[in-house]
Amino acid sequence: MPVQPENAFGVGEMYALRDSVSRVGHTYDPEPTRPSTTPRNPTVPLSHIRLASGRTAEVSEIRLRTTYGDMLEGYPFARLNDLNLSGLLHRAAQAFPGIPAHLVPPRRDLPDLPGGAFGPLETLPAVTCVALLTSVPVDPGLDPALHYSALTVAWLQDEPRIPNGDAADPSLLTLDWDALALDREL
Repeated sequence: MPVQPENAFGVGEMYALRDSVSRVGHTYDPEPTRPSTTPRNPTVPLSHIRLASGRTAEVSEIRLRTTYGDMLEGYPFARLNDLNLSGLLHRAAQAFPGIPAHLVPPRRDLPDLPGGAFGPLETLPAVTCVALLTSVPVDPGLDPALHYSALTVAWLQDEPRIPNGDAADPSLLTLDWDALALDREL
């Protein structure tokens, strides 16, 4: 019979550990008086944001990257930014298939610097974000224990930070969740 190290688990112990862990509550609710916005998700969301409509959405997953990180040479101009934004929306839709994707129109800055052959210099915020947001169902007739609403959102912001509470980017807080999100069944 092989000798197991002192801290090794046998199969029976692994099943017992799995069963005991599954009974432990893993939901984080910043306001214990209200139900979790996604009862299907037993993990802790990265953050909660409160939309202007009063709805709370959970940031379940977020991907951050530099806006011009793959630009080897040249300068950002309007047509290049348009191509980058359409690619961003496409990547957002592919990131979470079956969930609608929405691009929040970014701020476009025109620095007082000379342009080049492709026109004036036009810059976008430095950080590109794609996030999966979830909330209670849009349809009030659906049971929140069995349904949730979801939306993939892409936006640009100046700093690499996770949106939280009311301190998220203002353009993100004004999302029309009811018109954009999709109700899903567990």
